[in-house]
Order: sequence, then C-alpha cells, then structure tokens
Amino acid sequence: MSIFTNDGIRKYAEASLLGAGRGLFGLPIEHPFDTVKTRAQANLETRSIITTITNVYKESGVRGFYSGAIPNATRIAVKQMYRWPMMLGFPPFFKEVLPENIQKDYPSSVKTATGLTIASFETGIISPLERLKVYLMTCKAEQKKISQFFIQNKGKLFPELTRGLGAVYVRQMTSWVSFLVADDKFKKWEKARTQSENMSFASLLRVSFLVGAVNTAANMPFDVLKTNLQKDKFIANQGMLKTLGKIYQTHGVRGLYAGWQVRMMHYMIQSVFRVARFERLEKSWSKK
Repeated sequence: MSIFTNDGIRKYAEASLLGAGRGLFGLPIEHPFDTVKTRAQANLETRSIITTITNVYKESGVRGFYSGAIPNATRIAVKQMYRWPMMLGFPPFFKEVLPENIQKDYPSSVKTATGLTIASFETGIISPLERLKVYLMTCKAEQKKISQFFIQNKGKLFPELTRGLGAVYVRQMTSWVSFLVADDKFKKWEKARTQSENMSFASLLRVSFLVGAVNTAANMPFDVLKTNLQKDKFIANQGMLKTLGKIYQTHGVRGLYAGWQVRMMHYMIQSVFRVARFERLEKSWSKK
C-alpha cells in the first residue's frame, strides 16, 4: 500500500502515534531494567546482577534507577514514531524492487533489507541520545546532569556525542535483522503448528519468547561494546574489534553477555506488546 494516499497517511500516523505512545507508557517500568543492564555492562568486574542493583540503590536510591530518563524518553518517543511505519511500509516496497529470483533463493531477503535500511536511518538519530543516556547512568552522582555533560565536553561536543557511533550501527543492524527475520519465521512456524492465522495470546507469548531469545543472543555482544565505548570512565578508543577482543580476553563470554538476564526480562516485556502490535498493524496495513 502506498503511503501517498489518504489511507496510507492515516495508517502511517496511526502507527507512529501508537509506537510513541506505547514507548512512553512503558518507560517507568522499562527504564530501571535498562539502567541495571547498562551498569552491569559498564562494570564487568561486578558479576552479580543483585550486586549491581544494590550498588545503584546505595549510590542514588530509587532515583538512581531513573538516571538518563530524559534522553531515554526522547530516544524512545522519536524512534518509535518512525520505526513502526518503516517496519510496515518497507517490506511491500522491497517485495516490489528486489528481483524475484533473489526473494526465491533467499526468503529472508525482504526482512533483511528492511532491517538494514531502518538501522542505517536511525543510527545517526539515536546515537547521541544513547551516549547521553549511558553517560548519566554510569557517571558519579554529582555529575548526573545533562548540563554537566555539555560543560565537561565544551570544545569537543560533537565527537563526544557521537562516541560509539559505529558500535550503535552494528548493534542496530544486528538487532533489526534478527528481530524481523525471527519474528517472521516464528510466526509462520506458530501459525503452521496451530493451523490458524489468528494467533492466541499464548501463541504470542511463545513467539515473543523465541524472538527475544534469538535477538538477545545476537545483539548482546554489540550492546556491551556500545556501552563500554559510551560510558563515563572511558579509556582511549582502540577501535571496535580491539575493544570487543579485550572484553572477551578479560572477561570471557560472560563479559560479552553481561546483563543478559535483565535484558531478557526487559525484552520480554517489550516483545509481548511489540509482536502483538506488529501482527495487528501488519494485517491492517496489508488491507487495500
């Protein structure tokens, strides 16, 4: 369906508003998960999630779990406004432009192209907001102000705001492609298993768990890399590959998946709504 019609514009606006509203509505519940995950990734020496949670509370109380909430809320609202229309609008576009033989030989090519396109578009938008969020989550209590970040980095603001840009791009590409491909595959599997095109809540939960497991496994090492490049206490950048290798050499696989428990719980909360909403909007978008 073309967006350049009254119905297309209406559905584009509906998807944007639903996405932004859902993101902000869930922020009070989801942000503490993000804080604990980020702190676990930034302090790889701390092996216990319980210890990480305790440290956050000791340092700043309940307020500490909401460090970086302003840039995070901005990031969520902005990205949710464009990502849902793109998730719905790009697959039909790529079905038209990609050669049929490629789509036949590589059934996931449409979803892969969609994921790579969205990742390329959004990296420049969310990377500075990610940097501010991670800074506020990992800096000392007396520095937990956005204004303090700008004062500290006066004269070098652009390179500091874009620190970790490459890692964000790799993470977004991995995250989008793994989500869209896994969502498509597991939905088809579940519908074939139940022999029904209408997915029950139990089916949505099952698909959400499987998509979340795949997405977390694929995405976490690059998320850890991004956090370590963007955190407050930062050693001179040695490049993504060297930094990733150093994390592995020092902390092993555990370091690459620091905070995975919290990330998985966070993802499950997001995914139940995301998979269900994506399913409903896909059906609505495909109607002529």
